[in-house]
Amino acid sequence: MAVLAVVMVGVISAGGYLIYQEFLKLGPPSQPVSASAASSGEDSGSSVPPVDPNDRLLVVGNSKTSLPDTFALDLQEYEGIPVDSQLLIQLKSMVWAAAAENVTLQVEQGYVAEEALQKNFDDTVSRLVSEGRSKAKAEAEALKTTLPAGKNEWSTGLLIRFANPGGGDFSNSDAYKWLSDHSVDYGFVIRYPENKTEVTGIETAQPQVFRFVGVENAKKMRALAFCVEEYADYIQEQKAGY
Repeated sequence: MAVLAVVMVGVISAGGYLIYQEFLKLGPPSQPVSASAASSGEDSGSSVPPVDPNDRLLVVGNSKTSLPDTFALDLQEYEGIPVDSQLLIQLKSMVWAAAAENVTLQVEQGYVAEEALQKNFDDTVSRLVSEGRSKAKAEAEALKTTLPAGKNEWSTGLLIRFANPGGGDFSNSDAYKWLSDHSVDYGFVIRYPENKTEVTGIETAQPQVFRFVGVENAKKMRALAFCVEEYADYIQEQKAGY
C-alpha cells in the first residue's frame, strides 16, 4: 500500500507540472480594451489618434461643399424634436448636467427636412430679387445666411439650436456661458463661430447653433481652435500622412 501511495503522488505531481507548463504557454491574460480605443484604433504612442475621415459625425455641408449622397439618416426624438440618434444620450446628459448647476438648456430645433430647407433658400433668393438683385447675386448673397438642400447640415440631424427665452444676445446668457465651458465634454461644438465666418461661409455668427461631432473630436477641435471645416480637412490630411 505504501508503494501504491508513492506511485499515486508521483502521478499527480507529474500531471500538475504538465498543466502548469501548458498554462505558461498561454501567456498572461490579455488587458481589457476600452470601447473608444477599440473603435478609433487609438495608439497611446500617437499624438493624433486615427479618425476615419468618412465618419458620419464629420460630414461637412456649406456653400462650396455638398453633403455626401451616402449619408444615412438615423433619427430619434428628443422632447418631440428629431435629432440624430448618436447625439441623443449625450444631449440628455448635457441638459441634465446644466440643470444641476441651475442652467436651463432648451432645444428648439433639430433635423429639418430637405424640402423645407430648399423652400427657405428659394424664398430668400426671391426676396432679394424683389429688392433689385439679379438672380445670380441674390443666390450668392443668400448663401451667406442660409443654405439649400444638399448643402445644409440641418438635414443630417447633427445640428441643434438652443432656445433663447430671455431674449437679447444669446452670447451673454448663462446657457451660452455654460455651453462654452462644457459642451465639448458631451461632443458638441459651436457650428458657426464668430471668428470663423470666412471658413464656414456663413457671415453671421450663430451662437445658438451647435453641431455634434463626438466627444473626442470636440475636445481636439477646441485644443486646435478649429471649426468643423478646418478639423475635417485636418483629419483627412492626417490620414493621408501629410
